[in-house]
Amino acid sequence: MPQLHAELAPIAFLVGVWEGDGSGDSPNCEPFTYRERTTFTHDGRPFLYYEQSTWRTGPDAKEMPSHNERGMWRGFDAGRVEAVIAQTGGIGEVAVGRAEGNRLQLDSTTISSTPSAKEVRGLWRVYTGREDMLVVDVDMAAMGSPRVFHLHAELRQSAMSTITGA
Repeated sequence: MPQLHAELAPIAFLVGVWEGDGSGDSPNCEPFTYRERTTFTHDGRPFLYYEQSTWRTGPDAKEMPSHNERGMWRGFDAGRVEAVIAQTGGIGEVAVGRAEGNRLQLDSTTISSTPSAKEVRGLWRVYTGREDMLVVDVDMAAMGSPRVFHLHAELRQSAMSTITGA
């Protein structure tokens, strides 16, 4: 693996494969739980490749795919971060933020969507590294609702998948 680019040092805590459990809610759905795998990799240039997948328990009690995101996160001097993220539901997001310590906050600046996508007006993401854990919190403004809690996940660094539906 190539050496991490110096501009990524403030978000180096993200690099790796992370898996764990999460819970979610929004004004237009019932509370739910899910399993998540998030991966951050790099090739030596000043950005991270981002992949996130979630699974929910289906009616047959087996895990089934639920949501996916892919993107690139660019690092800059003084911990500034820019992200471009595509979601399977037809949403494209541009977000900017800052990393300090083992915490990154990203706020969407642009949300684009396909004609069939659910209406999303804003996403706010916080990634916090704690020892061997990555805590992910997401707020969302969507489908006529103001900014509210949407997701919380606690992920552990993983060398081998523990998700049965993966």
